[in-house]
Amino acid sequence: MADPAAVPAGMYGKAALEKLGVWPSVANRIAAAENVRAALLLVGRGEAPLGIVYGTDAAIEPRVRIIATFPPDTHPPVVYPIARGSAPVLVLVVAVAVLRSSTSWKQAAGVALVAGGIVFVRGFHRGLKRGGVAFGLTIGSCIAGYTLIDKYGIRYATPVSYLELSMMPPAIAYAVAVARGKGLVALRAGAPQ
Repeated sequence: MADPAAVPAGMYGKAALEKLGVWPSVANRIAAAENVRAALLLVGRGEAPLGIVYGTDAAIEPRVRIIATFPPDTHPPVVYPIARGSAPVLVLVVAVAVLRSSTSWKQAAGVALVAGGIVFVRGFHRGLKRGGVAFGLTIGSCIAGYTLIDKYGIRYATPVSYLELSMMPPAIAYAVAVARGKGLVALRAGAPQ
């Protein structure tokens, strides 16, 4: 599993194991990985018999199968505060700066409260990893993008073209990120190396 002392997925897994009363019996047998994908790789290669990862990650790895899931009440809700919290800020900034929309002090105050909520939920005491923050901001940008498209673009587009237009920027950004990070071979293969 991902490191329960530093990685959110590991923290969720530890919380679930504690709630189920099995943490003391497995704590000394945990292979604490740097992140969820590393934990998944350990299981995929057969280096660990079991793993605790997000279901979405397990579903894309053909060498593993999901044998159980934790009940939702055994761990804190899985949230992505930077992604969720940055979206309203980005919507406000783009709407005012680029689209020349007007805003009220109440809207600005609401956005400021959301931004403050990021700090409250996530905090800075655990440290921030550049990749995680970038990923969260990327997701926040996607949320902000389709929020703005929903508000302004749907008036002028058919449902199919609207879907294509709203999905094209994140798809292109993802392809560029994969090509830059893992090379064109990984992009052509369609899977991480």
